[in-house]
Amino acid sequence: MIEGLRILTDTSDPEEARTQIASVYCPHRLTVQRGLSKFRAQHAEGGASGLGVYFLSYGSATTLLESGRLDDFVLVSQQISGRFAARAHSGERLLVPGEHVVLDAHTAYQLRWEENCKLFHARIPRTEFETAVAEFTGAGESDAVRFPLSSRPSKPGTVAVAKVMQFLLRNAGRNGLLTSGPLLRAQMRRMLVASIVEAYPGFSHTDAGPSGAVRPPAVRRAVAYLEDAAAEDVRISDVAAAARLSTRALQEAFRKHLDTTPIAYLKSIRLARAHADLRQSSVEDGTTVAAVAYRWGFGNLGRFAADYRREFGRSPSEVLRGSL
Repeated sequence: MIEGLRILTDTSDPEEARTQIASVYCPHRLTVQRGLSKFRAQHAEGGASGLGVYFLSYGSATTLLESGRLDDFVLVSQQISGRFAARAHSGERLLVPGEHVVLDAHTAYQLRWEENCKLFHARIPRTEFETAVAEFTGAGESDAVRFPLSSRPSKPGTVAVAKVMQFLLRNAGRNGLLTSGPLLRAQMRRMLVASIVEAYPGFSHTDAGPSGAVRPPAVRRAVAYLEDAAAEDVRISDVAAAARLSTRALQEAFRKHLDTTPIAYLKSIRLARAHADLRQSSVEDGTTVAAVAYRWGFGNLGRFAADYRREFGRSPSEVLRGSL
């Protein structure tokens, strides 16, 4: 437990933990998949209304939390120890200590704690979060802000988010800056959102200049289309139409804001989806690496295996054999 935070839950009863923690976040299903005797839910709170800071651990048990949409708030989760995985229709993220994930208000998630995983969260009301994103990026305030799990934060952005999160944690106690008043709290909330915008290039703010440079909202429309259509036969003209750009302007926008191409971005989404399928399957149920690769459009199995290892650090067959 983190010193200075108020203890909300400390129990070895999974149902009691689910009920108490749901009252703070949202209704969810909690399943202890392995190590029930090692289950111990610890949940603590700091900060104040408008920017809360929380600690959450389920002990050494392997614990799966399945939630609906968060709706009213956004969580920025920073890993302290153990293994943590977040899964949604948009892909999967596996965190190591020091990394973060942004859980947006519009997505349902499966979250898994393993190996004595400990996290702390910053919780921001959705309206304040999306208003700040709009201010930094030039997007409309009514735009739904989503962070697909297949999108990886930049390295400088990851460092920036970690520094802000540690600052918030140090100031979340009773005498910390987060309790000093709403004005200072709003400034720290903006500081966190700014670091998140920096971490995800698709949200970088760039004004349209005399040359007619494309603004990030067009890139976000393209990314949203790619996320939704990843299992389909995607053509570059379809992506351009979704972004409301010419194909040439689309290519230029992706190079400028994401440092990649639309097709390469689509490939990364499909690779993340294949990874999620492999983790959720097993050799015993008849799943093969080839079947998963072909399902997601990877016809060259050797290249698929090489790209997969480069991205996830293990071969597809190792992940399939080791699926939980």
